[in-house]
Amino acid sequence: GPPHERLDLVSLDVSVLLEAAAGADPFGQVLGWRNPDRLLLDDEAATCAMFARRLQDDTRNATWLARAVVERDTTTMVGHLGCHFAPDEHGVVEFGYLVAPSRRTGLTTEAVLGLAGACAASGAATTVRATVVATNDPSLGLLHHLGFVVVGNRTDADGQLEHLLECPVDAIGRFPARPEPEPSPSFTESP
Repeated sequence: GPPHERLDLVSLDVSVLLEAAAGADPFGQVLGWRNPDRLLLDDEAATCAMFARRLQDDTRNATWLARAVVERDTTTMVGHLGCHFAPDEHGVVEFGYLVAPSRRTGLTTEAVLGLAGACAASGAATTVRATVVATNDPSLGLLHHLGFVVVGNRTDADGQLEHLLECPVDAIGRFPARPEPEPSPSFTESP
């Protein structure tokens, strides 16, 4: 079926993000969604505050940043995803995603394909980038399956190796995965 046939990807506005950052639950109280995993609440409230600041700082970010992943049949929030900023001058947009571990029955793939479709439809994004900790095999596997390839590595603030992956926006999920390049010398396999 079409990408995200079970899901709605709902843009979150500043007021909703600020309420969540302040400790309220706008997802249940205002939007009427079930949120059993308390996504974007509690430990993730700071994420909401960061997205709200980015929306307030630059209105170009409005359609790019935070989207709730809502299971249509149950009106249950199962994750969130979005781009870190609007596309840069080269059309590159970096995105991130989180789907509750209890809900990963293909929903992550649907959500990522849905966001890729929105990026492609915008006309402003030409390349999608993701940064993934090198030990996150499920996420690396998903992105590789969708056609992303590792284009570089870096170390994050906690000293963990991260892979930078990219894919042309119009190719995500459309072709068989390309061969994975050889790992860099700094890459180590997990036992």
